[in-house]
Amino acid sequence: MGDMTKLHPRLQLKAAQLKEACSKQGISILFSEGLRTAAQQDALYAQGRTKPGSIITNAKGSSYSSQHQWGIAVDFYLNMDIDGDGTKSDDAFNNSSGLFERVGELAKTLGLGWGGDWTSIKDRPHLYLPDWGSTTSQLKQLYGTPDQFMKSWENISAAGAEQNPSKTVQGTVITDSDPLLIRETPDGRALSSIPKGASVEVLEQGAKWHKVRYQGITGYSAAKYISLNGASQPQAGYVGECTGDQVRVRATPDASGNIIRHLNKGNLFRVLGVSGNWTHVSIEGTEGYISSDYVKRT
Repeated sequence: MGDMTKLHPRLQLKAAQLKEACSKQGISILFSEGLRTAAQQDALYAQGRTKPGSIITNAKGSSYSSQHQWGIAVDFYLNMDIDGDGTKSDDAFNNSSGLFERVGELAKTLGLGWGGDWTSIKDRPHLYLPDWGSTTSQLKQLYGTPDQFMKSWENISAAGAEQNPSKTVQGTVITDSDPLLIRETPDGRALSSIPKGASVEVLEQGAKWHKVRYQGITGYSAAKYISLNGASQPQAGYVGECTGDQVRVRATPDASGNIIRHLNKGNLFRVLGVSGNWTHVSIEGTEGYISSDYVKRT
């Protein structure tokens, strides 16, 4: 089994929750295939191509194409004697009774993605955090390499919110019309809702999720729908989206700075900070500045 402590903190939490949920359903699972190196992933990619065996993955390690390389995926197997022969080891991947589908459905109720839903190569043991889609394209665009992505975990708790020791503040819900959901965990099951315009207590501020309390219920709500009273919105640590085409990314925060690349509408990037009318961004591992007029918080 891979070292679970090397996986994304929120994946560690959800894996533990899934194991407990499965146990309540009479299903015993264990985890394997956590974090992989590029060399390990390339070896798997070679199977069925340049090495004996059947093709089991379309993800190259050298191009950081596997979710396992980014620490957001883990595989599970059954720890049960399915066929009644007195041993468990030969039934680790025995799906004759549809247990992998049952585990996959339980995983999805906890906010995980399931490889059994894929169409090109169904990967029933595969579970992942779906925040960045079902591929690594968005992660590569935002962070460049797994190492850079993992550095961003330093201030993330297991529940998924960024740690912020600042005091509790009041916020106001600013949804367009629908109420704002309070979730048990980020992306987790809904506990309650907060109507537009209502005041909410913000216990912990995060780039994407705030830990909140409303009418005695504590949980997580999307940060972009909460305006912090008497405090500015976070100026860094969130994902931004470019709203224009051929937007210049400059080396310095001024109109005379060297142009190092261009962004088009819909391109995503990490926001590292704001300097006047310029937003400091990182995209595919390259840092630069773009006009804040073309930045939308996702």
